[in-house]
Amino acid sequence: MKKNIYIILYIFLIILNLEAQTSSLLECTFLGDIMSHNVNYRMKNYNLIYENVKDILLSDDLSFANLEFPIVADRPYSTYPQFNVQPPYVAAAMRAGIEVFSLANNHSTDQSEQGVLKTLAAILLLKEEAGGNLFYSGLRGNITQSIRPETIYKNGIKIGFLALTQFLNIPQEHPFVYVVDYNNEKQVKELIALLSRITSQYDLFILSYHGGVEYAELPDPGKVSFFKMLIQSGVDIVYGHHPHVLQPFEVINYNNAPKLIIYSMGNFISGQTWRVNPKDPYSMWANTGDSVLLKVSIEVRGAEAHIKKVNPIPISHYIKPNKDIVVQKLETLAGQSLYSSWSNYYKIRLARMRKFLKSLN
Repeated sequence: MKKNIYIILYIFLIILNLEAQTSSLLECTFLGDIMSHNVNYRMKNYNLIYENVKDILLSDDLSFANLEFPIVADRPYSTYPQFNVQPPYVAAAMRAGIEVFSLANNHSTDQSEQGVLKTLAAILLLKEEAGGNLFYSGLRGNITQSIRPETIYKNGIKIGFLALTQFLNIPQEHPFVYVVDYNNEKQVKELIALLSRITSQYDLFILSYHGGVEYAELPDPGKVSFFKMLIQSGVDIVYGHHPHVLQPFEVINYNNAPKLIIYSMGNFISGQTWRVNPKDPYSMWANTGDSVLLKVSIEVRGAEAHIKKVNPIPISHYIKPNKDIVVQKLETLAGQSLYSSWSNYYKIRLARMRKFLKSLN
C-alpha cells in the first residue's frame, strides 16, 4: 500500500514537471496610431495604405493598432479636430491583417457619446463580417459594467487585452470610455488593484495606454513610473501611444521573466506629414511619419509569459506623386530613386532611425 502511494506521488510530480516545461509561442506586431486626416480618407483605395507592409501583418498571430477616431456610419468623414470615419476605412486595416484594436483615446468622444455607442455598433458589425476574428477594448455600452479586458485565445494561450486613455478632448457625461489618468492618484490606485486581481487569470496580459505628452521624443517621468507600476501589477506588455512620435521601448526583468514596455509607437498612418518639406528632414513633422512595426515573440511557460525577442522594422510615410499617403518600409524608401528631394530625405531619416534603435541596446 505504502509503495503504491509513492508510485502515485512520483507520477504526480512527473506530470507537474511536464506541465512546467510545456510552452506555447505567440508572435504579435504592434503599430502606432491609425489616424484619419482628410488626406487619408480622401484616398480612392484605402487598401493602398497597407499594401507595402501587409505581408508582415498577415504573417504573425496578432497585430495591434490604436484607432484614433470614432466610427459612425451615418455621419460623414471628418478630420481634425473632431474625427470620424465610416466602416470601410477600418475594414481596409482588417484586410491588411490587423485584428486587435484599441478604441480608447482622446478622440473617442469626438462625435459625442452617441458616437461612442455607434462606434461600438460599427465594430461589432465588422467583427461579425470578419467571422469573429476582430478584438477590441476601451469602450463599453453599459455604464454599470466595470472596466474589464477583452479575452483572446490564440495558440492555446489565454490573452487579456485592456485599452485605456489618459483623457478625452470632449468630456463624457457617462463613463462609456475607459479613462485612467496616470496623474490621478485615486484612478491609478483603483486600476492597480484591479490588475492585481485579474492579470493572474490570463497567460499573457497586454495593456494599451493612450497618453503622455504630444510630440515629446522621450516619455515624462510620471509616465515611466506608471508604466513600470503596470508591469509590477501583472501586465506583461504595456503598449503606449498618443505622442504621435516614436519613443523608446525596453525589455525589463520582473520576477525573473522579461516584460516589454513600449512608451509610444508614434503614428502608423496620418496626414501630419502632409506639411513635411523633403528638404527639411529634421523637422518635428518629419518625426510624425517615422515609426516601426514592432514584432514581438512571446513564450508562455507554465503560467508565466516571457518576451523572447523584439524586432523593430522601420517604416515611414510616403507621399506619392498623386498625393496619396501610404506606409512603406524605411529601408526600401531610402534605397529607391524618388521624385523631388525625397530620396535624400529618406536616407537621412533611415540613418536617424538606426541611431535611435542602436541607442536602445
